[in-house]
Amino acid sequence: MAQKQPESTVPVGLTGPGLALWTSVVADFELGGHELAVLQDACRTMNVIHALQARVDRDGVMNESPQGLRVHPGVV
Repeated sequence: MAQKQPESTVPVGLTGPGLALWTSVVADFELGGHELAVLQDACRTMNVIHALQARVDRDGVMNESPQGLRVHPGVV
C-alpha cells in the first residue's frame, strides 16, 4: 500500500459534508498538488452550500422586507 502524501492531509477547519467529500476522494484517487487545491475549494464550497441551505430551510425561501416579499439572500 502506498504511503499517503503529506499534502493530501485534511485541510484545517474542513468539517461536515466537505470533509466527507475530501475523505472519499483522497481514499479512491492519487491527486497532484493542483488537484488537491481544486478539491479543497470544492469541499469548502460544499460546506458553504450546505450552510446556506440550512438557513433557507430554517427561514423559508421567501422573506418579508420593507420592500415586500423577497427571495431569501441565501438562494440568490
